[in-house]
Amino acid sequence: MPNIAKCSTFVGSTALVTLGGFMLVLWPAIVDLVLTNELMLTPGSVQYGVWKETPINIFMEFYMFNWTNPEEILDENKKPHFTEHGPYVFREHHQRVNVSWKDNNDTVEFHQIRTYHFDKELSNGSLDDIITTADPVALAAPYVVRKNPALLFGLNLVMDVAKTERSISKTVNQFLFEGYNDTLLDLVNSIHNPEFNIPFDKFGWFYNRNNSWQYDGKFDMYTGKDKLTKLGVLTEWNDSNRTQENFGECAMVNGTTGEVWPPLSNTDDVDLFVTDLCRTLKMEYSGKVNKQGIEGNLYLAGNRSLDNGQQFPENKCFCGGPDSEESCMPAGAMNVSKCKFGAPAFVSLPHFHKADPIYLEKVDMPPPNEETDELFIVVEPNTGVPMEVEAKLQINLLMQPYKQIGIFKKVPRVLIPMFYFKQSAKLTPHLAYLMRIVLDLKMIGFIVAGVFVFIGLVIFISGIYMTIWGRWSKVPKPADTVCLIDDENVSTISSENMENPVT
Repeated sequence: MPNIAKCSTFVGSTALVTLGGFMLVLWPAIVDLVLTNELMLTPGSVQYGVWKETPINIFMEFYMFNWTNPEEILDENKKPHFTEHGPYVFREHHQRVNVSWKDNNDTVEFHQIRTYHFDKELSNGSLDDIITTADPVALAAPYVVRKNPALLFGLNLVMDVAKTERSISKTVNQFLFEGYNDTLLDLVNSIHNPEFNIPFDKFGWFYNRNNSWQYDGKFDMYTGKDKLTKLGVLTEWNDSNRTQENFGECAMVNGTTGEVWPPLSNTDDVDLFVTDLCRTLKMEYSGKVNKQGIEGNLYLAGNRSLDNGQQFPENKCFCGGPDSEESCMPAGAMNVSKCKFGAPAFVSLPHFHKADPIYLEKVDMPPPNEETDELFIVVEPNTGVPMEVEAKLQINLLMQPYKQIGIFKKVPRVLIPMFYFKQSAKLTPHLAYLMRIVLDLKMIGFIVAGVFVFIGLVIFISGIYMTIWGRWSKVPKPADTVCLIDDENVSTISSENMENPVT
């Protein structure tokens, strides 16, 4: 019996030390292989399931600006005054459809559906609230044909027939998703002039968007199968690697859509492609932050993102064309008119945060708040998983004088804030818990391997002690005792027993 214990001790301890050693050497490579396979966007991967239908809550909050003194717009001593209403909160759901794998699964083509459901409990106000603002159609029509005096003159007649005014009052729902009929829009569409290319029968900022798979266009992006560093990076949007709304380098389709990121092992800035802007936003690295016990990279929309060429000359190509000096606004308002069917739309951060002071000098509205008006993304750098997102943008329309248009003949040139939205999402506590486990897998493996090695060494040293100084040293040693080990049994047989077998 002592010999059986001795053999078991040394064999078991050697096995534990060997297993622990192998784990210390191989475990990191095994974890990296498993993570790579699950992070790739391929059929059956964990990443695919999360991407196909977003499992976390996404909230879209709208804040509407109510114009309180439209009748004073011609008074040089008065500024347009705006009060803020909201939030009007919607729960947003994302689903990828028409998924088609290409190039041996190196890229994937898809559309996406965004669905919005109003959440009355989280909102401060009703969708039936009446908001007064500048008439978007009235502002858009002359801007589209601003370089054609003859068309401006004809448009003025049409606006007189339609009894168009500078301001309009509608419900929140009509301005956002429901849309509303507009006489001027109907008349302009009936002309069938190619310069008025408006494919809608109603006006609404998000009219026809809810539950539409066509609204955001068609995407083509890398799956990470070839290189994980390309995961989520777009190759094309609407069958082209360039947009039609900008020129030069600014027209390139770069970056990710914001929901799938590659691992970010350095502190470089990242690119975010925003379909609502038809352009890429440069998100600037701003350090490390801790979210729910996980360290992530913080990226902000900084001065480079919002500049129109004054501070960063390479951004000049975002102004709409090499000869479009009039559309190169001061820093802080991005010209997206070509993305909005020619309407004079300019996008800024809420309350003109980080923008040139000239915008706030011309209007009376709530001031910016550095803490609440920031556009940011937090990404876990090892996996590329977005941990928290707050996308905030303000939609503004340019009001300017046109000598051919009666109602705008003497108005000031000013950006009218229409509304801003805040789209937010973050990991649930359960997903954050799973993320912490994934990030700790290597350390867990090292700890387990270390425990195996430690226990094995303790048993081995104990066996040596027992053999030399302990109980095993006092037991008569049979001649030529050997250990025979097979798959199921450990036994000791002396040479004498081998010569005289028991029958």
